[in-house]
Amino acid sequence: MISMRESTIESSRKWIARKFEMADSIFSEYGFYGESDAEILLCCAINALASRMWPGKSEDKKKFTEFLIKFAPQNVNLKIISIPVLINKLKEKGKYLAEVDLLSNSYHFGPFNEVVACSDIDQLEDEIMKICPNIAIKDIRRASHVRIIYEDLRCGLVHEGRFSNNLFHDFGEDRIVPYYANLVVDLEREIIAHPLCFPYRYIRDVIANIAENAFTYWTTANSWGADNPSKWWIDG
Repeated sequence: MISMRESTIESSRKWIARKFEMADSIFSEYGFYGESDAEILLCCAINALASRMWPGKSEDKKKFTEFLIKFAPQNVNLKIISIPVLINKLKEKGKYLAEVDLLSNSYHFGPFNEVVACSDIDQLEDEIMKICPNIAIKDIRRASHVRIIYEDLRCGLVHEGRFSNNLFHDFGEDRIVPYYANLVVDLEREIIAHPLCFPYRYIRDVIANIAENAFTYWTTANSWGADNPSKWWIDG
């Protein structure tokens, strides 16, 4: 006989599976033009699961990022730091200007129109600290992939209907891992930007694995909810 708890977990599995079916259907039919709607569905679905683990009205950003880190598959490191996004976010703060120069000169992004894998550019926070020990760990983690997914992708799409300037759509490419494209944003001044792309299939597969890992955890846990961490990861 299935217990009420097992029945609730099964119902929740079916609920999120339906979200994936809807997102996949949108992406399959509309491709590039439906990517934003598909990703909003998936991000909001995983947001709901994070809120179930840590109930309450506040700390949405912290719950979302903590949930993704806690249940990410072993082959996906969402803590990895995007060097171009870190440079952009430090510039926005108007501090660490010497460190911005060091970071800009430490990594080769390639010429215009070149596509570069994230694995060739992005670094663990410990490696960044070796180059720029004065940057606060909290500021470094603002450029982690998990924080970018929340802030630049999820919040950008939900609140503004578009990505932040740090990201761009896949333009119909059939890639399945994150990458950068070197794009000219100012021809006159020859300024090249390095926006990051999380392809739909990457976001979809990562969130699917995270959801499955969470349900596996809940199958043996004493309750849906958990105590808040003593310190949320994004707080350093």
